Amino acid sequence: MSQKESFSEPCSGTMSCLNAVCDPPHIAALEDLAQLRQRPVVLYSSSWSFSSGAVTILYDCLRQLGPQEALDVVLQCPGGDPALARRLAVLLRSFTQHLSILVLEQASSSATLLCLAADELLMSPLGCLSPIDPQVVAAVPASSDQGDPAATDVKRVGPHRIATEEVRMFGEMAQAWFGVGVSTEEKYSLLHLFCQRIFPTTLTAFYRADQEMRQVAEELLQYHEPDAAVRQRISDHLISGFASHHHMIHCKEAQSIGLPVRQATAEEERCLWRLLTWSQSYVGGVLVDPAAPGQWLRIRGVLASKGFVAHDVTPTDAPGGSPAVQPEKELTTAPRPVVSGWRRLLPSTSDQT
Repeated sequence: MSQKESFSEPCSGTMSCLNAVCDPPHIAALEDLAQLRQRPVVLYSSSWSFSSGAVTILYDCLRQLGPQEALDVVLQCPGGDPALARRLAVLLRSFTQHLSILVLEQASSSATLLCLAADELLMSPLGCLSPIDPQVVAAVPASSDQGDPAATDVKRVGPHRIATEEVRMFGEMAQAWFGVGVSTEEKYSLLHLFCQRIFPTTLTAFYRADQEMRQVAEELLQYHEPDAAVRQRISDHLISGFASHHHMIHCKEAQSIGLPVRQATAEEERCLWRLLTWSQSYVGGVLVDPAAPGQWLRIRGVLASKGFVAHDVTPTDAPGGSPAVQPEKELTTAPRPVVSGWRRLLPSTSDQT
């Protein structure tokens, strides 16, 4: 098949373009992209938040690739813990001098934070980043309250998560909407009201989360941006420059912020489209656990490179009337309980010989 033909070949079926379970060593779409850009490519596509297991499995993948002068990461992720995004970014930079991140469709929240470590960002017309203002998650009810419905109901009052920007802009909102908070006395009254509704150390936690995000953004931007004023302007805009955490930042908007982003070429876009259509049909699907016959797993994410495939899976019930994705080759994994998390799928011994 010629290079031109391989770019235009459509993705059909659940297991066609990137056959992660059936044939790990031969990942056609990634190999086409690697050939086009003349560097190794790692795919990280997940419908789930970053986890500590993702750091470990990425390290396993990068150890197999070895240090690279340039490395591409194709990224699809809703985000997660900023501390884990930082760990992933620092890990990637320890294996390459030039990091490019190709946004498959969305790299949101802390996934955008990860993108700040890249020397180059590539986005198709479908690709989006998002603001990185921290989201503080409300505590779940304590186990001692589980048997008390009244206590549980009280603890569930209020939003599940609050953005630090929503707290920081309370005074601005009070002044703009109600004309309150201009004088020093009014500002003290607003702070007193806040401390009656939100425990003071919780307010401090919001402040620290904001400071942490700014520090990490500054750190990751240093990999490619030498100007401190530019780094601060970019981080300030991504944290405080948007009215919603869910604002989708397209390519031109990312360029206007000052990020090192460009539009994918036609050939790059065709490769990304193949990976996206495959990912949409595969991630979220189910398969039978090769290490525990009869146990069904739901696929939450895939990390793949040449000769390497790992899945983020979670046990699930068998879907009614829906057959599992059955590997064409026998696969083995290290014996372990059936738990959620990342695991590497390996060819059986007979396939390796």
